[in-house]
Amino acid sequence: MNTNNFFSIFKGEFYELCRCMILGEAHVCGECEPAQCQQLKDQACVEGHIRMINDHIKNNCVRTYRRLEKEFLGQPLECEKERWQWYNRFLFTNFLGITMPQSGTAPDEKFYSKACQKRFLNIVMNFKPRCLFVLGDRVFSHLPGDESDLWTKQPIKLDNGDSFDIWTLHHGGNVVQTLKLLHPASRMSEKNFERMYYRIRYLMEKNL
Repeated sequence: MNTNNFFSIFKGEFYELCRCMILGEAHVCGECEPAQCQQLKDQACVEGHIRMINDHIKNNCVRTYRRLEKEFLGQPLECEKERWQWYNRFLFTNFLGITMPQSGTAPDEKFYSKACQKRFLNIVMNFKPRCLFVLGDRVFSHLPGDESDLWTKQPIKLDNGDSFDIWTLHHGGNVVQTLKLLHPASRMSEKNFERMYYRIRYLMEKNL
């Protein structure tokens, strides 16, 4: 299976039960500059994203993941067993095949390439997610295609008055319900966490 990227994908043990994919932006490492990481050819680097998730599952050590849990569940998970069970429901990967020196740093526009878009579509073809959660405006705006070919848009209004769009990706026979989230590394009010929680719950209850 070729997904044309330096970093390995985290595929949870229970992914096939729900087929939910979370698409981030770039792996945060801090060991080298973005343009250098793929030159190292180091297996520890290749598995860096997987290792970071597993470290967080064991040690509750990554702030961005705690905030991601809060978006999905309303509060962070405090128990290793619960974290293991939750993360293993998902497929995690990043859109860009680079590392960033620290969380909250915006990648240079040059790293958003056609190759990244091709890899994303390749992942969809290989793993066939039913739900896709895209972390942040920047990644969402660089996804391939538009409403004239790959995507359709459905406006949603919840009982609490919140309005948002669910985008459906149609590619190679796959139909992927897609929701843009606020990136968990960004500054968020409690109100925004609550908004994301109800949007996510709507999409997951609709598809699972």
